[in-house]
Amino acid sequence: MVEETTMNQRSEPREPDGISAVIETLQMIIISFAIAFVFKHFVAEAYVIPTGSMAPTLLGAHMKARGPSSGYEFSLGPDNRQVSRETGIALPIQKNIVVEDPMLSSGPLRLANRSDGPQTISFTNAKVRMGDRIFVQRYLYSIFQPKRFDVVVFKYPVDPRQNFIKRLIGVGNETVWLADGDVFTGLPEAGPLDVFVVQRKPNHVQRAVWQPVYHSDFIPIRPEAFRWSPPWDGTNFNLNGRYYTSTNGEHSALQWSNDRMPINDRTAYDEAQSPTSLSRADLYYVSDIRLAAGIVAASDGLESRIRLQARGHEFEAVFGRGKIVLRMRSLGTVDVVPATRGWETLADLSTDSANFKAGQVSNVEFWHVDQSLKCWIDDELVAEGVYDWDARTRLIAATGLDPVDAPQRSSYGNEFRNPKYKPRRPEIRWEFEGSKVALHHVELDRDLFYRPTYYRESGKPALGTYPSNLVHLDHDQFFMCGDNSPASNDGRTWDPPAPWIEHRFNGNQGIVPRELILGKAFFVYYPSPEGLSDDGVRFIPNFGQMRLIR
Repeated sequence: MVEETTMNQRSEPREPDGISAVIETLQMIIISFAIAFVFKHFVAEAYVIPTGSMAPTLLGAHMKARGPSSGYEFSLGPDNRQVSRETGIALPIQKNIVVEDPMLSSGPLRLANRSDGPQTISFTNAKVRMGDRIFVQRYLYSIFQPKRFDVVVFKYPVDPRQNFIKRLIGVGNETVWLADGDVFTGLPEAGPLDVFVVQRKPNHVQRAVWQPVYHSDFIPIRPEAFRWSPPWDGTNFNLNGRYYTSTNGEHSALQWSNDRMPINDRTAYDEAQSPTSLSRADLYYVSDIRLAAGIVAASDGLESRIRLQARGHEFEAVFGRGKIVLRMRSLGTVDVVPATRGWETLADLSTDSANFKAGQVSNVEFWHVDQSLKCWIDDELVAEGVYDWDARTRLIAATGLDPVDAPQRSSYGNEFRNPKYKPRRPEIRWEFEGSKVALHHVELDRDLFYRPTYYRESGKPALGTYPSNLVHLDHDQFFMCGDNSPASNDGRTWDPPAPWIEHRFNGNQGIVPRELILGKAFFVYYPSPEGLSDDGVRFIPNFGQMRLIR
């Protein structure tokens, strides 16, 4: 009986005395600090984007602008003169700024004392917002090799006290050549006469870096009052509205107007910055584009045809009636590719996705990017074809000039400055046959364009942008560029590295040694916050802009 009573007894927990409670609290604090330390230094660390070199992919200090007539919202970098030299913090803008709505105008990029049209936006005393807060994976590159097109954080070789964030475009043991805006690579000691292969971005990266040129959702409220018209010329098309309708079921077409809105590397983020922003003459035509729309056919049997003329060739996507064909042919304006004058088929397949059924919406995308043609229907890649030119061939096709045979050509009048081989402008036409059609959410985007530039003091061509100054990378050396190519302080034009970096890591100008890479940027956890009013304190997290970094 005594044993039974003993077994059924339950011991009550003792209340800790004061000393024990203090010890437990200290233990919890120490463990918390240890976990935070390990997380920060070995798992992930938080950083703030300081500048706009990665805009609009990642935003540094910036202002928000909204077109009063279109409703289109976009980000502007702060005027460089409004950044404190002591703290690096951008100050409120005290002067009047007038910029253009990029959805309604083609430039020039900056206007003065004008606010008389639907395309102009004027504001004063603009508050500068803070940059995106991001998480960086610190451990990743201790296990895996950095990959091309990763967004990475690293110590700036010129001044290792500063952290930079850029996109990695050149990896070890190769030579990099930026030709017509794309990344080409060759063997470690390759020269301009050797073969350079284009490097294509993965689809998820490509989707993240498309730069908007035009979207039909952002037409002005009263376009007729301002004599504004969309950048399309229509044949049998009614373009008066946010969606386009054809008036003829036999044949209708849209032709892009380069005069009203050229497709170039204009970056809206740079429009309010000083010194004087770029003029249209300084911009580069871009032929890597994305054309998309929601298509609604009035009856079955619709066939659509997208034609892009660029680089001395015509690229065509034909889709409808259960078939998709991607093809290209030479226009005879340049003779650099040993091919026939007829069509070269890059893809030809049958698929039910290409049957446009009456009254149903089909979301279609056509990509011409990184020397490939892609057709997407309802977010599914249904056809893809590629063409493989080396860098020299690409430049000749795009500009009509041979960078090797004509090394002294220069629009600056200085033989040492980059010749700025200007690619010719693309021509885009979209045709429809077999049914009347309505197009919703018509949009045109362009790809990143790594523009050729030059060192401002010497005028010599920048690293990687000219045959005489290519990027030669040894093992564990990397080349970085910003997504905001016209206004990025990146490996193309850096000063020589700090002496101890050069001595210890054998660092060359414009190159980042592996030892300086801190990690991969992977998540925007705290985008620029919002306020309760335009003039109020901004403290509300912008949850809609939290995102993975591609």
